[in-house]
Amino acid sequence: GIFEDEKVQVRIPEGCQNEQIVRVKGMGMPRLNSDSRGDMYVHINVLIPKKVTKKQRELLEKVAQEFGEDVADARSPLQRLRDAFN
Repeated sequence: GIFEDEKVQVRIPEGCQNEQIVRVKGMGMPRLNSDSRGDMYVHINVLIPKKVTKKQRELLEKVAQEFGEDVADARSPLQRLRDAFN
């Protein structure tokens, strides 16, 4: 929230993407000479892990298949090096 002792619960909408902005009505800065408040804008930053365990990879592949995405097989370091130069 705006004040130190204030907590705001924000519902992230389904399908929210990285760098999207979500508006929370009435939880922003207080207006001058008024009891009302403005809106708070929450910036969404999604962190993508650089390394995943084998179990996490399997779960992510299952999610990708549910969305109908093609899941590529694991590439060897040599294959990744070739891809970098092509």
